[in-house]
Amino acid sequence: IHDYNFQKEKKIRADTAPKTFIREVFASGTQVFKQSEVVNNTSTKVVLKYNSNSIEFKFGALNYADPLRLFYKYRLLGFEDSWNVDFNLRAATYTNLKPGSYTFEVLAKSMRSEWSEVPSKFEVVIEKPFWLTLWFLVIVLLSLGLLVVLYIHVRIGQLEKKKLKQLVDEQTNELTEALSEKEVLIKEIHHRVKNNLAVISGLLQLQTFQSKNEDVTKALVDSQNRIQSIALVHEMLYQSETLAYIDYGAYINSLLKKIKEMYQSGEKNIELISEIDPFSLNINQAISSSLLINEVLVNAFKHAFTNQNEGVVSVKGGVSGDIVTLIIADNGKGINEEEFYSAPSLGATLIKTLANQLRGEIKISEPTKGTGAIFTIAFKKEMNS
Repeated sequence: IHDYNFQKEKKIRADTAPKTFIREVFASGTQVFKQSEVVNNTSTKVVLKYNSNSIEFKFGALNYADPLRLFYKYRLLGFEDSWNVDFNLRAATYTNLKPGSYTFEVLAKSMRSEWSEVPSKFEVVIEKPFWLTLWFLVIVLLSLGLLVVLYIHVRIGQLEKKKLKQLVDEQTNELTEALSEKEVLIKEIHHRVKNNLAVISGLLQLQTFQSKNEDVTKALVDSQNRIQSIALVHEMLYQSETLAYIDYGAYINSLLKKIKEMYQSGEKNIELISEIDPFSLNINQAISSSLLINEVLVNAFKHAFTNQNEGVVSVKGGVSGDIVTLIIADNGKGINEEEFYSAPSLGATLIKTLANQLRGEIKISEPTKGTGAIFTIAFKKEMNS
Protein backbone atom coordinates (compact mmCIF):
# COMPACT_ATOMS: atom_id res chain seq x y z
CA ILE A 1 0.00 0.00 0.00
CA HIS A 2 2.79 2.40 0.88
CA ASP A 3 4.56 1.61 -2.43
CA TYR A 4 1.43 2.33 -4.36
CA ASN A 5 0.78 5.67 -2.74
CA PHE A 6 4.38 6.75 -3.36
CA GLN A 7 4.28 5.87 -7.05
CA LYS A 8 0.93 7.56 -7.48
CA GLU A 9 2.13 10.77 -5.83
CA LYS A 10 5.28 10.77 -7.98
CA LYS A 11 3.20 10.47 -11.15
CA ILE A 12 0.94 13.34 -10.11
CA ARG A 13 3.95 15.55 -9.44
CA ALA A 14 5.47 14.73 -12.81
CA ASP A 15 2.28 15.69 -14.64
CA THR A 16 1.84 18.95 -12.72
CA ALA A 17 3.02 22.15 -14.53
CA PRO A 18 6.02 23.85 -12.87
CA LYS A 19 5.48 27.05 -10.93
CA THR A 20 7.72 29.93 -12.15
CA PHE A 21 9.36 32.76 -10.22
CA ILE A 22 11.58 35.80 -10.94
CA ARG A 23 14.89 35.40 -9.14
CA GLU A 24 16.90 38.54 -10.05
CA VAL A 25 16.70 41.64 -12.26
CA PHE A 26 19.67 43.68 -13.45
CA ALA A 27 19.47 47.16 -15.07
CA SER A 28 22.59 48.20 -17.02
CA GLY A 29 24.64 45.75 -14.96
CA THR A 30 23.27 46.90 -11.58
CA GLN A 31 21.05 44.60 -9.54
CA VAL A 32 17.69 46.22 -8.92
CA PHE A 33 15.78 43.20 -7.63
CA LYS A 34 16.55 39.96 -5.81
CA GLN A 35 14.03 37.56 -4.37
CA SER A 36 15.29 35.98 -1.14
CA GLU A 37 12.71 33.21 -1.18
CA VAL A 38 10.61 31.65 -3.91
CA VAL A 39 7.24 33.30 -4.20
CA ASN A 40 5.18 31.92 -7.03
CA ASN A 41 3.11 33.84 -9.52
CA THR A 42 3.69 37.28 -8.02
CA SER A 43 4.15 40.64 -9.78
CA THR A 44 6.81 43.10 -8.72
CA LYS A 45 7.54 46.57 -10.03
CA VAL A 46 10.67 48.75 -10.27
CA VAL A 47 11.16 52.27 -11.67
CA LEU A 48 14.39 52.98 -13.54
CA LYS A 49 16.10 56.09 -14.93
CA TYR A 50 15.97 56.76 -18.66
CA ASN A 51 19.59 55.67 -19.18
CA SER A 52 19.01 52.26 -17.50
CA ASN A 53 17.68 50.80 -20.73
CA SER A 54 19.46 47.40 -20.73
CA ILE A 55 17.59 44.88 -18.51
CA GLU A 56 18.37 41.26 -17.69
CA PHE A 57 15.74 39.02 -16.08
CA LYS A 58 16.83 35.83 -14.29
CA PHE A 59 14.06 33.36 -13.52
CA GLY A 60 13.39 29.72 -12.58
CA ALA A 61 10.63 27.17 -11.90
CA LEU A 62 9.73 24.60 -9.24
CA ASN A 63 9.60 21.04 -10.48
CA TYR A 64 10.35 18.05 -8.27
CA ALA A 65 10.25 15.37 -10.95
CA ASP A 66 12.91 16.79 -13.32
CA PRO A 67 14.01 20.35 -12.31
CA LEU A 68 16.86 20.52 -14.82
CA ARG A 69 14.87 19.61 -17.91
CA LEU A 70 12.30 22.36 -18.30
CA PHE A 71 11.01 24.48 -21.12
CA TYR A 72 10.50 28.22 -20.63
CA LYS A 73 8.60 30.74 -22.64
CA TYR A 74 8.78 34.43 -21.90
CA ARG A 75 8.00 37.81 -23.34
CA LEU A 76 8.31 41.51 -22.50
CA LEU A 77 4.94 43.16 -23.04
CA GLY A 78 5.40 46.68 -24.34
CA PHE A 79 8.35 45.49 -26.37
CA GLU A 80 6.98 42.24 -27.90
CA ASP A 81 3.72 40.32 -27.94
CA SER A 82 4.89 36.87 -29.03
CA TRP A 83 6.44 34.33 -26.71
CA ASN A 84 10.08 33.27 -26.81
CA VAL A 85 10.53 29.54 -26.15
CA ASP A 86 13.81 28.04 -24.92
CA PHE A 87 14.87 24.84 -23.25
CA ASN A 88 16.51 25.02 -19.89
CA LEU A 89 17.27 28.80 -20.32
CA ARG A 90 16.90 30.77 -17.11
CA ALA A 91 17.75 34.37 -18.22
CA ALA A 92 16.56 36.90 -20.81
CA THR A 93 18.21 40.21 -21.75
CA TYR A 94 16.66 43.25 -23.48
CA THR A 95 18.73 46.25 -24.61
CA ASN A 96 18.07 49.78 -25.89
CA LEU A 97 14.62 49.94 -24.39
CA LYS A 98 12.77 53.20 -24.84
CA PRO A 99 11.19 55.03 -21.92
CA GLY A 100 7.85 53.46 -21.04
CA SER A 101 6.12 50.67 -19.07
CA TYR A 102 7.01 46.98 -19.61
CA THR A 103 5.82 43.71 -18.09
CA PHE A 104 8.02 40.65 -18.20
CA GLU A 105 6.10 37.32 -18.14
CA VAL A 106 7.49 33.79 -17.88
CA LEU A 107 5.90 30.32 -18.08
CA ALA A 108 7.44 26.83 -17.73
CA LYS A 109 6.64 23.20 -18.54
CA SER A 110 8.28 19.86 -18.03
CA MET A 111 8.58 16.97 -20.47
CA ARG A 112 5.27 15.56 -19.23
CA SER A 113 3.32 18.60 -18.06
CA GLU A 114 1.53 21.46 -19.71
CA TRP A 115 2.56 25.10 -19.48
CA SER A 116 2.01 26.93 -16.27
CA GLU A 117 -1.47 28.36 -16.03
CA VAL A 118 -0.43 31.69 -14.49
CA PRO A 119 2.85 33.36 -15.49
CA SER A 120 5.21 35.09 -13.10
CA LYS A 121 5.31 38.82 -13.84
CA PHE A 122 7.74 41.66 -13.28
CA GLU A 123 6.86 45.27 -14.14
CA VAL A 124 9.49 47.74 -15.21
CA VAL A 125 8.98 51.48 -15.75
CA ILE A 126 11.74 53.41 -17.53
CA GLU A 127 11.31 57.11 -16.87
CA LYS A 128 11.50 59.67 -19.61
CA PRO A 129 14.54 61.99 -19.65
CA PHE A 130 13.79 65.34 -18.02
CA TRP A 131 13.80 67.12 -21.38
CA LEU A 132 10.86 64.97 -22.49
CA THR A 133 8.82 65.43 -19.33
CA LEU A 134 5.73 67.59 -19.29
CA TRP A 135 7.06 70.05 -16.77
CA PHE A 136 10.22 70.61 -18.80
CA LEU A 137 8.23 71.12 -21.99
CA VAL A 138 6.01 73.59 -20.15
CA ILE A 139 9.10 75.49 -18.95
CA VAL A 140 10.56 75.48 -22.47
CA LEU A 141 7.30 76.76 -23.96
CA LEU A 142 7.03 79.43 -21.29
CA SER A 143 10.65 80.42 -21.89
CA LEU A 144 10.09 80.60 -25.64
CA GLY A 145 6.98 82.67 -25.05
CA LEU A 146 8.91 84.97 -22.75
CA LEU A 147 11.69 85.29 -25.33
CA VAL A 148 9.15 86.13 -28.01
CA VAL A 149 7.55 88.77 -25.78
CA LEU A 150 10.98 90.12 -24.88
CA TYR A 151 12.02 90.22 -28.53
CA ILE A 152 8.83 92.05 -29.46
CA HIS A 153 9.38 94.48 -26.59
CA VAL A 154 13.01 95.08 -27.60
CA ARG A 155 12.07 95.41 -31.25
CA ILE A 156 9.33 97.90 -30.46
CA GLY A 157 11.84 99.80 -28.28
CA GLN A 158 14.36 99.83 -31.13
CA LEU A 159 11.77 101.08 -33.60
CA GLU A 160 10.61 103.76 -31.16
CA LYS A 161 14.23 104.72 -30.45
CA LYS A 162 14.95 104.91 -34.17
CA LYS A 163 11.85 107.00 -34.73
CA LEU A 164 12.74 109.24 -31.79
CA LYS A 165 16.33 109.61 -33.05
CA GLN A 166 15.02 110.53 -36.48
CA LEU A 167 12.70 113.08 -34.91
CA VAL A 168 15.52 114.46 -32.74
CA ASP A 169 17.82 114.67 -35.78
CA GLU A 170 15.17 116.56 -37.71
CA GLN A 171 14.59 118.96 -34.84
CA THR A 172 18.35 119.31 -34.30
CA ASN A 173 18.80 120.23 -37.94
CA GLU A 174 16.00 122.75 -37.67
CA LEU A 175 17.50 124.22 -34.49
CA THR A 176 20.96 124.27 -36.07
CA GLU A 177 19.63 126.16 -39.07
CA ALA A 178 17.73 128.55 -36.79
CA LEU A 179 20.84 129.03 -34.64
CA SER A 180 22.96 129.69 -37.72
CA GLU A 181 20.45 132.29 -38.89
CA LYS A 182 20.44 133.81 -35.39
CA GLU A 183 24.24 133.98 -35.34
CA VAL A 184 24.28 135.65 -38.74
CA LEU A 185 21.72 138.20 -37.53
CA ILE A 186 23.63 138.86 -34.29
CA LYS A 187 26.88 139.28 -36.18
CA GLU A 188 25.13 141.67 -38.51
CA ILE A 189 23.82 143.61 -35.50
CA HIS A 190 27.30 143.84 -33.96
CA HIS A 191 28.66 144.93 -37.34
CA ARG A 192 26.02 147.62 -37.70
CA VAL A 193 26.56 148.81 -34.11
CA LYS A 194 30.29 149.04 -34.77
CA ASN A 195 29.66 151.00 -37.97
CA ASN A 196 27.23 153.35 -36.23
CA LEU A 197 29.74 153.93 -33.44
CA ALA A 198 32.37 154.61 -36.10
CA VAL A 199 30.05 157.21 -37.65
CA ILE A 200 29.61 158.86 -34.25
CA SER A 201 33.36 158.79 -33.70
CA GLY A 202 33.84 160.40 -37.12
CA LEU A 203 31.32 163.12 -36.29
CA LEU A 204 33.15 163.84 -33.04
CA GLN A 205 36.42 164.05 -34.94
CA LEU A 206 34.91 166.55 -37.38
CA GLN A 207 33.68 168.53 -34.40
CA THR A 208 37.20 168.64 -32.96
CA PHE A 209 38.47 170.10 -36.23
CA GLN A 210 35.99 172.96 -35.96
CA SER A 211 36.40 173.56 -32.25
CA LYS A 212 38.64 176.45 -31.20
CA ASN A 213 38.32 175.76 -27.50
CA GLU A 214 41.13 173.54 -26.22
CA ASP A 215 39.08 172.08 -23.35
CA VAL A 216 36.21 171.25 -25.70
CA THR A 217 38.62 169.63 -28.11
CA LYS A 218 40.12 167.47 -25.37
CA ALA A 219 36.64 166.41 -24.20
CA LEU A 220 35.65 165.52 -27.76
CA VAL A 221 38.82 163.46 -28.24
CA ASP A 222 38.20 161.62 -24.94
CA SER A 223 34.60 160.85 -25.96
CA GLN A 224 35.80 159.71 -29.36
CA ASN A 225 38.28 157.36 -27.71
CA ARG A 226 35.60 155.91 -25.40
CA ILE A 227 33.30 155.27 -28.34
CA GLN A 228 36.11 153.58 -30.25
CA SER A 229 36.83 151.26 -27.30
CA ILE A 230 33.15 150.19 -27.30
CA ALA A 231 33.15 149.80 -31.08
CA LEU A 232 36.22 147.60 -30.81
CA VAL A 233 34.28 145.17 -28.57
CA HIS A 234 31.51 144.81 -31.16
CA GLU A 235 34.08 144.43 -33.95
CA MET A 236 35.79 141.55 -32.17
CA LEU A 237 32.44 139.91 -31.35
CA TYR A 238 31.24 139.69 -34.95
CA GLN A 239 34.69 138.45 -36.02
CA SER A 240 34.86 135.70 -33.38
CA GLU A 241 33.43 132.18 -33.60
CA THR A 242 31.35 132.62 -30.46
CA LEU A 243 29.09 135.63 -30.18
CA ALA A 244 28.87 135.53 -26.38
CA TYR A 245 32.53 136.00 -25.45
CA ILE A 246 35.62 137.75 -26.81
CA ASP A 247 39.29 136.91 -26.46
CA TYR A 248 40.22 139.60 -23.97
CA GLY A 249 43.97 139.34 -24.49
CA ALA A 250 43.64 140.13 -28.18
CA TYR A 251 41.20 142.92 -27.37
CA ILE A 252 43.61 144.63 -24.91
CA ASN A 253 46.39 144.58 -27.52
CA SER A 254 44.10 146.24 -30.08
CA LEU A 255 42.89 148.78 -27.52
CA LEU A 256 46.45 149.74 -26.53
CA LYS A 257 47.36 150.23 -30.16
CA LYS A 258 44.45 152.59 -30.77
CA ILE A 259 45.10 154.60 -27.60
CA LYS A 260 48.78 154.99 -28.50
CA GLU A 261 47.86 156.16 -32.00
CA MET A 262 45.50 158.77 -30.58
CA TYR A 263 47.55 160.11 -27.65
CA GLN A 264 51.16 159.46 -28.57
CA SER A 265 52.90 162.71 -29.46
CA GLY A 266 56.18 163.24 -31.19
CA GLU A 267 57.64 164.90 -28.10
CA LYS A 268 57.27 161.88 -25.83
CA ASN A 269 57.98 158.20 -26.24
CA ILE A 270 55.58 156.15 -24.10
CA GLU A 271 56.01 152.37 -24.37
CA LEU A 272 52.95 150.18 -23.90
CA ILE A 273 53.46 146.61 -22.64
CA SER A 274 50.69 144.00 -22.58
CA GLU A 275 50.90 140.75 -20.58
CA ILE A 276 47.41 139.25 -20.68
CA ASP A 277 46.79 135.54 -20.01
CA PRO A 278 44.30 133.91 -22.39
CA PHE A 279 40.76 134.35 -21.07
CA SER A 280 37.39 135.56 -22.32
CA LEU A 281 34.64 137.89 -21.10
CA ASN A 282 31.04 138.30 -22.10
CA ILE A 283 29.92 141.47 -23.83
CA ASN A 284 28.61 143.21 -20.69
CA GLN A 285 31.81 142.80 -18.69
CA ALA A 286 33.99 143.36 -21.76
CA ILE A 287 32.52 146.82 -22.44
CA SER A 288 32.64 147.93 -18.79
CA SER A 289 36.20 146.69 -18.18
CA SER A 290 37.35 148.09 -21.55
CA LEU A 291 36.03 151.54 -20.74
CA LEU A 292 37.66 151.33 -17.31
CA ILE A 293 41.05 150.36 -18.80
CA ASN A 294 40.63 153.08 -21.41
CA GLU A 295 40.11 155.73 -18.74
CA VAL A 296 43.10 154.58 -16.67
CA LEU A 297 45.39 154.51 -19.74
CA VAL A 298 44.23 157.88 -21.01
CA ASN A 299 44.71 159.29 -17.51
CA ALA A 300 48.29 157.93 -17.54
CA PHE A 301 49.03 159.46 -20.96
CA LYS A 302 47.63 162.82 -19.88
CA HIS A 303 48.96 163.21 -16.35
CA ALA A 304 51.60 160.60 -15.43
CA PHE A 305 54.44 161.87 -17.65
CA THR A 306 54.11 165.67 -17.47
CA ASN A 307 57.80 166.16 -16.70
CA GLN A 308 59.10 163.07 -18.57
CA ASN A 309 59.91 162.48 -22.21
CA GLU A 310 59.89 158.70 -21.88
CA GLY A 311 57.79 156.23 -19.92
CA VAL A 312 56.34 152.78 -19.70
CA VAL A 313 52.73 151.71 -19.18
CA SER A 314 52.04 148.00 -18.65
CA VAL A 315 48.78 146.12 -18.59
CA LYS A 316 48.66 142.67 -17.00
CA GLY A 317 45.66 140.43 -16.54
CA GLY A 318 44.45 136.91 -15.89
CA VAL A 319 41.85 134.74 -14.20
CA SER A 320 42.32 132.78 -10.98
CA GLY A 321 39.32 130.60 -10.21
CA ASP A 322 36.47 132.92 -11.15
CA ILE A 323 38.23 136.20 -10.24
CA VAL A 324 39.52 138.44 -13.04
CA THR A 325 42.45 140.64 -12.07
CA LEU A 326 43.70 143.55 -14.22
CA ILE A 327 46.82 145.50 -13.24
CA ILE A 328 47.73 148.78 -14.98
CA ALA A 329 51.06 150.25 -13.92
CA ASP A 330 53.18 153.22 -15.05
CA ASN A 331 56.52 154.69 -14.03
CA GLY A 332 55.28 158.23 -14.04
CA LYS A 333 55.01 160.71 -11.21
CA GLY A 334 52.42 158.68 -9.32
CA ILE A 335 49.07 159.57 -7.86
CA ASN A 336 47.67 159.83 -4.36
CA GLU A 337 44.76 157.43 -3.74
CA GLU A 338 42.81 159.91 -1.60
CA GLU A 339 43.19 162.65 -4.18
CA PHE A 340 42.01 160.27 -6.91
CA TYR A 341 38.83 159.29 -5.08
CA SER A 342 38.04 162.91 -4.22
CA ALA A 343 38.82 164.22 -7.72
CA PRO A 344 35.76 165.70 -9.51
CA SER A 345 37.04 164.88 -13.00
CA LEU A 346 34.92 162.88 -15.43
CA GLY A 347 37.65 160.28 -15.88
CA ALA A 348 37.92 159.51 -12.17
CA THR A 349 34.12 159.39 -11.88
CA LEU A 350 33.91 156.96 -14.80
CA ILE A 351 36.60 154.69 -13.32
CA LYS A 352 34.75 154.44 -9.99
CA THR A 353 31.37 153.99 -11.70
CA LEU A 354 32.62 151.26 -14.02
CA ALA A 355 34.26 149.40 -11.12
CA ASN A 356 30.86 149.41 -9.35
CA GLN A 357 29.17 148.11 -12.52
CA LEU A 358 31.59 145.20 -12.54
CA ARG A 359 30.89 144.65 -8.83
CA GLY A 360 34.61 144.73 -8.35
CA GLU A 361 37.25 146.56 -6.37
CA ILE A 362 39.88 149.04 -7.50
CA LYS A 363 43.06 149.82 -5.56
CA ILE A 364 45.76 152.41 -6.21
CA SER A 365 49.28 151.81 -4.93
CA GLU A 366 52.87 152.79 -5.59
CA PRO A 367 55.55 150.40 -6.83
CA THR A 368 58.07 149.12 -4.30
CA LYS A 369 60.94 150.64 -6.27
CA GLY A 370 60.88 153.84 -8.25
CA THR A 371 57.94 156.09 -8.95
CA GLY A 372 54.61 155.63 -10.62
CA ALA A 373 51.17 154.27 -9.90
CA ILE A 374 49.58 150.83 -9.94
CA PHE A 375 45.85 150.38 -10.55
CA THR A 376 44.57 146.92 -9.54
CA ILE A 377 41.03 146.01 -10.64
CA ALA A 378 39.46 142.72 -9.51
CA PHE A 379 35.96 141.41 -10.23
CA LYS A 380 34.11 138.10 -10.49
CA LYS A 381 33.77 136.65 -13.97
CA GLU A 382 30.23 136.03 -15.18
CA MET A 383 29.73 132.59 -16.75
CA ASN A 384 26.54 133.40 -18.66
CA SER A 385 26.31 135.78 -21.55
